[in-house]
Formats: sequence, C-alpha cells, structure tokens
Amino acid sequence: MDNLNSKKTIYRLDDGMFRFWYRFVYPNLSLISIDKGDMVYDRIKSQIPDFMGEVFESICIEYMWDIYETLTVPFQNIGRWWGNNPVMKSQIVIDFIAYNDTNDEAILGECKWRNELLDKGIVDSLVNKSKMFSQFTNKFYYFFSKTGFTNEVLDYAKKNKNIQLVSLSDMFE
Repeated sequence: MDNLNSKKTIYRLDDGMFRFWYRFVYPNLSLISIDKGDMVYDRIKSQIPDFMGEVFESICIEYMWDIYETLTVPFQNIGRWWGNNPVMKSQIVIDFIAYNDTNDEAILGECKWRNELLDKGIVDSLVNKSKMFSQFTNKFYYFFSKTGFTNEVLDYAKKNKNIQLVSLSDMFE
C-alpha cells in the first residue's frame, strides 16, 4: 500500500505458505529431518497465534474486496498502514485502511485473532488513531474478531452507524 504518501516501505512475503515455511519449517529442518516434529511444535506453538494474526488480516482484506459492492465507500486502495503519530508521539499500526484518492472517505479496520472477545478498548484505540488522518472527513470502522465482541462493543456499534462488526463465522456464512 502507498502508506498515504509515506516514504517508508515494509516488504513482506504475501504468500502464507512461504511465510510459514521460512518462519517455522526452514529454521527447524534438521530436527524435522530426524523425526523430531513434536519438539519443533513445542518450540513454535506459542508463535502460531501471532502468525495466524497476519493470516487473519489478509483474510479480512480479501473479505473487504468480497463485500466491495455493498460498501458505501468505493475504495481503490486497501492495505496495512504503519507510521509515526505526531500527536501520540509513537509508532502506530492499523491493520488496514481502505480509501479512494478522489474523495474524503476511508474505512479503517482492526483484525483480532484472539481467544478473547474484542473489547471497547480496541474500538477506542482505532478511533483515536484515525484522528491523525484529517484528510478523511468521513471515517468508517470495521472490526473483525475471531471469537466475537463484548456486549459493550455490540451496544456501541448499534448506536454508531459508522461501525461494523464482523466475526469469523460471519465471514464464512
């Protein structure tokens, strides 16, 4: 993604199989070749949720393309955003921003691959991060969660038409 005119770029493998291979298999080839797969699994199992978080982000972006025709924001660009927030004086990451160069609307999204319900703190965090994008006067928020949402988030989303909640099960209906 263009990073909204940023000059910094992050490169990463787009293919999940290759990312998995180079992160988990390749460094452990010797152990795997002597049938120590159980030992390898014990070493890597704590890293699997983090890896799946990136995979889930990719699935969420694909989902946004799948529902494109139903969206009120006709975006042409979508992808992960990272950079410095001058207000917060910190580096921030947004799982995705979808926007069109010709209008003032954007969709910002968070994708959470966790066993806990997505809570209001995640919602508030994305809304606060979005304030640095003053070029977008109309902002819409999509929150994706593997396990669902707290009642507080469900109630908040019902009152705010700019917030959409999507669970993993919703994505595969």
